[in-house]
Amino acid sequence: MKKCRVIPFLLIVVFLISSAGPGWADKYPSKPIRYIITLMRPAAGSTMFWPRAFQKPFEKELGVRILIENISAGTTKVATLEAMKAKPDGYTLIHMSDPAWVAYYYSKTYDTKVGR
Repeated sequence: MKKCRVIPFLLIVVFLISSAGPGWADKYPSKPIRYIITLMRPAAGSTMFWPRAFQKPFEKELGVRILIENISAGTTKVATLEAMKAKPDGYTLIHMSDPAWVAYYYSKTYDTKVGR
């Protein structure tokens, strides 16, 4: 008879704990967002235009600053490595015009078994 009372009680406790989770989460975004732009040429053209065009509307919508950082060294590899080194918290974004080499380079520089 006691088993019949314990199971519904445990189900209620599990439901209450699981439904309270979203209330504990931090508000996102709560700090400035870093937006890295990889450049193969001097800063010009659509690679620079679109991030700058959407910066102000996104800042207004999100309520935080978006810090655009242009990195033009090493044919986008330096900027990609900079993004890979960033803390994986969703506050670092990367914009590139030619990401074709990234999967190959990423697989050679990142060991998934031990982390960064």
